[in-house]
Amino acid sequence: GYLQLLHDYLHSFITRSRPLFFELEHTVKRNELQFEDMWKNGIVPGWEKVRDVDDDALINLNEFGKWEDLTYLGLDRLKAALQALGMKCGGTLEERAQRLFASKDDKNQENERKRMMNLNKEKDIAQLEYKITKLADLVDDQIYETKINLQRKQARYTLDESDEDSMDEEESDDDDGIPYNPKNLPLGYDGKPIPYWLYKLHQLHFTYECEICGNYKYNGPKAFQNHFSEWRHAHGMRCLGIPNTA
Repeated sequence: GYLQLLHDYLHSFITRSRPLFFELEHTVKRNELQFEDMWKNGIVPGWEKVRDVDDDALINLNEFGKWEDLTYLGLDRLKAALQALGMKCGGTLEERAQRLFASKDDKNQENERKRMMNLNKEKDIAQLEYKITKLADLVDDQIYETKINLQRKQARYTLDESDEDSMDEEESDDDDGIPYNPKNLPLGYDGKPIPYWLYKLHQLHFTYECEICGNYKYNGPKAFQNHFSEWRHAHGMRCLGIPNTA
């Protein structure tokens, strides 16, 4: 399945990208032991409810000849056994004993077999998820850098498509010597509007005002940061009688 493929890929990636990491197999084994301990105690993240009922609550009904014998176990013990089988657990002591004893028939035994199979399947899935999480922790930096790189590429391709839609209109306007610029983008060194993806990447769509500069507006955080050492801001500071320390 998908989880197994993802686990195998991460394991292979770590082996190839970190050939000197000789502790990988030891780390994997340690993670498996940690999972078994957490599963036994019902504290695997996201799977706590699966282990709410302990398998020790199950009762070997072959040791009891009639339902009356089960009443000696008491209300709480019968309730736990019924919960472990996924059956209704309320009622009087006699009702619980009769209901539990009736589960000796083939139909209820088949239900229990299916329940155990489902529980084992859930455990296998939980173990894979746990191992994947632990492997991902080893390459957390690479995953973060990959996500950032993909987001930038996606933004670039998406915004380039919008630029391509207006290429025909730009070409017709170039004949008049006026570049087509419906989004009022800053002009580059070639006198043409910069690509929209670059405009967004440098956050030029954010505007910052400086009261000292006469409410002059700066596009993008970089331009706003640099203006503190420029003449306009220095002149405004002098007019206010404040030394410019930028």
